[in-house]
Amino acid sequence: MKKLITTLSFLPLLGLGCNNTTTTVPQTKPAESTPPQEQTTDSAIPEDELTMIQKLYATVPEISEKSQEIRDASNGDVTVSVRIDKEHKDGDMYPVQVFEDHDTHTVTLWTFYISSTGDSVTHLDELTGEIESLETWRATRDELPE
Repeated sequence: MKKLITTLSFLPLLGLGCNNTTTTVPQTKPAESTPPQEQTTDSAIPEDELTMIQKLYATVPEISEKSQEIRDASNGDVTVSVRIDKEHKDGDMYPVQVFEDHDTHTVTLWTFYISSTGDSVTHLDELTGEIESLETWRATRDELPE
């Protein structure tokens, strides 16, 4: 699998899976707080994928919150990444994996499904394999001990 490295300072760390290519963008600040400033890329990220990621972060602020929490706890050594899996589209929905990005491995935090327009976001319950609404995910998530 060919890997491309991309730096966009206005997007949180995200990996976009598209065909057999993964694009990784290092996180500097949450997407909401930093305007586009610098772009160094081997391949342009398609506009539809940028739109989906921006809408995901707007709809699921828990991603930015978890990212900041992990970055603070690890003194910046661990970041949070997002990967859109364009190869495993389910109808109009794409799986999106949110994971901790360590130097030697990754740890999945959550898996969401987002529509190609970014207007619909759901969560995959890893225990049951069922797709659930964000409201159900948040209620269940709030019940779990920290």
